[in-house]
Amino acid sequence: MNQTGVFIFIAVVIAFTIAGLLPGTKYTVEDGSQAQPFSPSELVKGNDPFQQNLQIDSFKPLGEPVCRAGGKLAVSLLLDTSSSMTCANSKGSRCKIEALKDAVTNFSKGLSDDTVVGVQTLERNYLNFSKFSDVKTTFEQSIKRIPMGGGTPTEKGLTISRDQIRAAKTQFPDYTNWVLVLLTDGCPNNKEKPLIPAADIKASGVRIVTIGLELGGAGKCDKLGGYEGAKELMEKISSAPKDYVDAESDNLTEKFTELVSGVNNCGTVQTQVAACIPTKKAINLLVDTSGSMENNIPYLRTALKEFGGNLDPNLVVGMQDFSDGEPPRTSAAREKYAISKFNSENYNKAVDRLPASDDNGWTHMKDGFNFAKSKIDSNNLVKDYKDWLFVFLSDGKPETSTSDGAADPNQDPSSIANDLKSKGIQIVTIALGNKADKGLMEKLASNGQYKVASDGAALQQVYRDIYKSSLCGQ
Repeated sequence: MNQTGVFIFIAVVIAFTIAGLLPGTKYTVEDGSQAQPFSPSELVKGNDPFQQNLQIDSFKPLGEPVCRAGGKLAVSLLLDTSSSMTCANSKGSRCKIEALKDAVTNFSKGLSDDTVVGVQTLERNYLNFSKFSDVKTTFEQSIKRIPMGGGTPTEKGLTISRDQIRAAKTQFPDYTNWVLVLLTDGCPNNKEKPLIPAADIKASGVRIVTIGLELGGAGKCDKLGGYEGAKELMEKISSAPKDYVDAESDNLTEKFTELVSGVNNCGTVQTQVAACIPTKKAINLLVDTSGSMENNIPYLRTALKEFGGNLDPNLVVGMQDFSDGEPPRTSAAREKYAISKFNSENYNKAVDRLPASDDNGWTHMKDGFNFAKSKIDSNNLVKDYKDWLFVFLSDGKPETSTSDGAADPNQDPSSIANDLKSKGIQIVTIALGNKADKGLMEKLASNGQYKVASDGAALQQVYRDIYKSSLCGQ
């Protein structure tokens, strides 16, 4: 390298060092404090997280939250106590900050004495991590006296929590299940990039749960480079879609009550389903989207998303819907989610694509079963995943345009169902509503796997039961 090249190289190194882009370089938070270095291994190639126009989707999952059955629980509470949390800015009948204090106090009553707990605000570390038994008598008063005011420095708050968790993990090395709960009611301060410390936290195996308090009026967070709003940002900060919770002042205590059950059992924060991690299992979902399902499709989407929110990435999942193949449709069944390793984002998109109704389409059950079976038979994962669960939902009977409202034996899927069962595939059927052919649905099901949902609103509980009984064996 000639002398001119040496000078250019030195100038580039100096410039990058000043900008904070070299490995191990600390970066500065808006208040001037130094944050820990963001590991180069956590960057996504081609995406610089220090750019002003940082995109949410430029980050890949950097670590799975650790939650071991019987493991010791540690909880970090990161609370927004900014000026917007005052009574004057509350939409409900309750003041936001008072609702938060009551909810956190109630949350603490569900913690065991052995739980490690720490509290931070977006501005400072408030309560050092301690075993709850050591702070139990003073915790409620401490929360009542929590200071408030100022802006919403979410990046700073997450950085504080990250550093406190790092230190606490050294202090409590036998605690395996770490959860950070972030509550906020608005967009972060200008120029903040909260996904950076959030990614760092998740990479260390800490589960992040976010609670959006009355975010409906928070508006767009344009300063973050195109995020639609505070809710979307909070969803991205959380460890998974199931770990984001919408709340109002009036129901915040209820949401925290659900949350304490979830974190105590490694479960979802939005339901009381205890989680398990089934491995080497495959699930195929076949759903009826014929005309009569029109009013139940919104309920079905909600139930399927909650069901998917509990699934492990090691599972194989597929989904098809069916009605009939008569014009204007070209086939009776459609593939919504190709049989593959589970990906929650793609799965939720597939659920959203379920039609609101299928132009009063008929119920070609056999065609639906044949289509689903062909997808299972042709999939290369079949040989590795011998433990298959086939979940079939319908609100009617095998009906065609020529059957004049009666069951059409040509669309009876019993022979296909028997073929699937002969291959060791367990079939769960869900008869929805009072017009479902309950006799047929019970016949199609494997022993003890016939379920009834009285209406669309009952579907969530039915899918929860399937998750617990058929996947977890509970």
